[in-house]
Amino acid sequence: MAAATFNAISQVKGLSQPQQTRRRELVYLVDFNTLGDGTGLAAGEDAAIGILPGGYVHERCDPILRTPEGTTATLDIGTEANDDGFLDGGNMNGSANARVALAGTEAYVAGTYFPTDTELRVKTPSGAATLDDAVIEVRMVGYMAEDLTA
Repeated sequence: MAAATFNAISQVKGLSQPQQTRRRELVYLVDFNTLGDGTGLAAGEDAAIGILPGGYVHERCDPILRTPEGTTATLDIGTEANDDGFLDGGNMNGSANARVALAGTEAYVAGTYFPTDTELRVKTPSGAATLDDAVIEVRMVGYMAEDLTA
């Protein structure tokens, strides 16, 4: 095979750069026994558990119930703008070490972009039981979008 007339690899912006991972997996272990003032979350209360960094593109939320509540209880996971955007009414009394099923009504679908740092929150829906025994692992999976205008 003959060599190219010109080697312009270093002149072509971006194509000669080594591949770097932009993947992000943010993991939060939430123990409602010790959350906030130590009494759990009553109906309608919420708690900030982390920050989605500016430039984060959401792919999926994997809530894993580590310890069930012991009674009928539900949980929302979202942001200040949409308190059930990632998990809407998730069953907190399911099987231990199992994924909490999404309702299918969550607003933050794959591809949702967060241009600025955004607080991630857990909330007990209005009228729901207090969460004070459950432990849940929240895994946010996505990637960081590069600002190409910079």
